[in-house]
Amino acid sequence: MIRDNDYIRDLLIDFERSEEWFMVVALLVDATAEEEKKFAYCELLVEAGYLKCYENHAYRMTSKGHDFVQAIREDEDWMKIKALSASIGGATLDILNDIAIGLLKQKIPETIAR
Repeated sequence: MIRDNDYIRDLLIDFERSEEWFMVVALLVDATAEEEKKFAYCELLVEAGYLKCYENHAYRMTSKGHDFVQAIREDEDWMKIKALSASIGGATLDILNDIAIGLLKQKIPETIAR
């Protein structure tokens, strides 16, 4: 499986938009392909520190996950992040996070100047 960063972004934004503090994403025997994908990506995001998993596959977003979503929420910013990533031949989640935070930091002087 090739990691789909757009799917990761969408999944994290879904977590943030949820009115619950957690989301149950269990892998059932009769799971659909989409449910299997969602479960696999939740596990990847746990490994990367963006989600935390509790009993019964209840996941919540970590502070690191919230920070990442804050930096990638805007479509225009996400397109820039993906373009910069592509220009260096791809990127890890941590590098995507660094790029996103860097772009967010660049907005500070622009905002202060207004």
